[in-house]
Amino acid sequence: MDRLQGRVALVTGAASGIGQATAQRLAEEGAAVVVTDVQDEVGEKVAAQICDAGHRAVYAHQDVADELDWTRAVQPPSPSSAASTSW
Repeated sequence: MDRLQGRVALVTGAASGIGQATAQRLAEEGAAVVVTDVQDEVGEKVAAQICDAGHRAVYAHQDVADELDWTRAVQPPSPSSAASTSW
């Protein structure tokens, strides 16, 4: 499905549960997904699983209570980061 092709979705709490399911579904619908959470190792695995399924995803550490984390989460990955290859 490509209903969200060309769109970017930022999903908070995406390392597990409803957030993870939401991130996966948005990717299946064609969105590029920014997987965010405070659980870095698990969140990186979720983003990798989405990429392994042929979709686009990156992980960004984000504590939703931290304004600086919001700023970082909406920045595109740097060209030198591993995430940029899947973005």
